[in-house]
Amino acid sequence: MAVVVGTDSYATEAELLAYATARGITISGDQTQLLIRAMDFLENQRFIGYKAASDQALQWPRTGVMIDGWDIDSTVTPNKVKVAQMEVALSMDADSDPMAVTDPDVKSQTVGTISITYQDKSSTKRPKIDTALSGLIESGIKVVIL
Repeated sequence: MAVVVGTDSYATEAELLAYATARGITISGDQTQLLIRAMDFLENQRFIGYKAASDQALQWPRTGVMIDGWDIDSTVTPNKVKVAQMEVALSMDADSDPMAVTDPDVKSQTVGTISITYQDKSSTKRPKIDTALSGLIESGIKVVIL
C-alpha cells in the first residue's frame, strides 16, 4: 500500500527515499509504515493557524499562517511540513520514536562521593524533528486580542 499525498501523508515514499539518500541515510524499515507513523505524530501537534476547511483529512493546509515573515496561502502545505514528516519517519527508522513512552531523564545522580546534577533541558533527544517543526507549531500560551 502506498501513501496517498493529501489524504494520509504530506510526503511520498519516493520523496522520503530521495531525502534520506541525499543525506547518506539508508532506510531499513517499510517506508509506507514509517510515513504513516510519522503522520500519527504530526497530526497530534498544535500547529499555528487553523485548518483551511473543517472537513479536510489532515491538519494542512491551514489559514492564518505566517512562516519566516511570509503569509502562506490557505491552499498550500509548506515544504517545512513535508520535511518535518520525513525527519520524524527517519527518526523512527533509527529507533528514536518521538511518541514512545520513555523513562524520565536523570537530573541528579550520586555515586559514592561524586554527585552530578544536570541542567534542565540541557539537551534534546530530537533536535532534527524540533528544528523541522520550528515555526509550524504553537508554543506557549496563545493570546487572542479582541
